[in-house]
Amino acid sequence: MLVLLCLSMGSFLALLLLYALGSRRFKDVRTDYPCTLHMKKLAPAGLYAVERFKTMERFPDAGVRIMQRIRSLYGHKDTLVMAKLVMGDMLLTALIVLVLTGLLGIAGGGDPAVALLGVLGAGLTPWLMLRQLDQQIRLRKRRIVLELPEVLSKMILLINAGETVQKALIRSVDTSRVGASPLHAEFGQAVLELEMNVSLPKVLEDLSKRCAMQEMALFTTTILLNYRRGGEDFLVALRSLAKELWDRRKAESRKLGEEASSKLVFPMVAIFLVVMIIVASPAVLSING
Repeated sequence: MLVLLCLSMGSFLALLLLYALGSRRFKDVRTDYPCTLHMKKLAPAGLYAVERFKTMERFPDAGVRIMQRIRSLYGHKDTLVMAKLVMGDMLLTALIVLVLTGLLGIAGGGDPAVALLGVLGAGLTPWLMLRQLDQQIRLRKRRIVLELPEVLSKMILLINAGETVQKALIRSVDTSRVGASPLHAEFGQAVLELEMNVSLPKVLEDLSKRCAMQEMALFTTTILLNYRRGGEDFLVALRSLAKELWDRRKAESRKLGEEASSKLVFPMVAIFLVVMIIVASPAVLSING
């Protein structure tokens, strides 16, 4: 009981102290970054903990891994600040796990094993949150793979109708989906750069870096290598690329179907067991009777 009480109270006091110091030092910190924060209202406390204990310097491998994931999801802008906010969010979540575990252990009679589980859960929290970032990256790349062939097909139609590459790219972007679609958000940024008279090679290079995936690199490289030539050769290259991207979309759709089927296995087994129990229970009761 004493161990659990110390664990819970110590973690709670640490949270209060970090919140008080962080609110005073980082009271004007932005919390509207696109990165996901589970404890957004406690963001100053997490940022203070990272700065005060030099967490990024003490654990450089973890810091680099977080920054890589942030860069893959949200681009190169404000990467360091968002990485510190995410790392602080991990620390605060781990402390809250310790507080809740201690309270549950006290309510359950003070079993010391609960304290061990709390420490283990707090240690696993950053790893689980990293896995969540990896899952977000996979979903983002999957959506880009599924949507990119449609954009390329629109571009081919417009270029075939006489539009320039820049105009075709601008008209292919659905502005109503910029906030909901990762691909159209990236293309929306590219369109803004084109409208500001940034050169097409620079725009496509930045687009490829922001997306950081093979399909987008193939898309931008094909355009850069062939757009100056123009004519039928350029359209042939784009059609060949479109065919390859549609094939990749089909493979990704097939994978989605397989994953959906595998997720249905457990519910079907559970339903089968319930039906078996309902059917067999009268026979079992009659034998016992």
